[in-house]
Amino acid sequence: MEDYEKDQQADNEDYKEDVASTQNDPVGNEVTAQSDSVGSVVTGLSRNLERVRRENELMRRQLEDLRLERGRAVGNVPAVASVSSGPVTMSRPSITALGELLSEFSGADNTVCNWRKQLELIRVTYNLDDNHTRILIGMKLKQKALKWFHAKPEHLEMPVAELIDCMRRMFDHRPAKIELRRKFEKRSWRNDESFSDYYYDKVIFASKLSIDEDELIDCVINGIPEIPLRN
Repeated sequence: MEDYEKDQQADNEDYKEDVASTQNDPVGNEVTAQSDSVGSVVTGLSRNLERVRRENELMRRQLEDLRLERGRAVGNVPAVASVSSGPVTMSRPSITALGELLSEFSGADNTVCNWRKQLELIRVTYNLDDNHTRILIGMKLKQKALKWFHAKPEHLEMPVAELIDCMRRMFDHRPAKIELRRKFEKRSWRNDESFSDYYYDKVIFASKLSIDEDELIDCVINGIPEIPLRN
């Protein structure tokens, strides 16, 4: 009995020493805390991913239901239809909606090149045929560009590629690169304008000349008249 009590007392002392050593080991405590923190983050991410997956699935079903309702409204689909498990194919936006993506073109300021790129991007992205593309063009032409478009009836029926080429020949009067380069280098920051306006003009010139970012920065700095501000 006495030996048993001695063994118990020894075990208790060993336990107290283990507890004390753990409390006096901040590195071990920190590692344990970090492990617990990482575990909490992983668990939280797993829950968030599962929640996002459920929300995406719910949204997909809602979009499919909306498509079916619109189809029933115009008589394109039967009243009863099974929900597809595949990806939802969205219908093409209306020409009016696509018109909001395309800027107006008046034929001035040598903007036909950028405008043509915008039009081509929209046409390819939304798979527009020539008829819809001509309607879109007619919606966005203004001033002398619109007068030119309606000056010849054949503009309304010629292929879009040919129509755009005619517009390019009519309105693309871009100056030579050497002249643009001279204007770019000559452009300086005036006292009556904000720095953002000056910087904007420099960037526009640089985009037309395909100037890289490092050279643009150097030219912007050189265009500041006050030498102390350059530094």
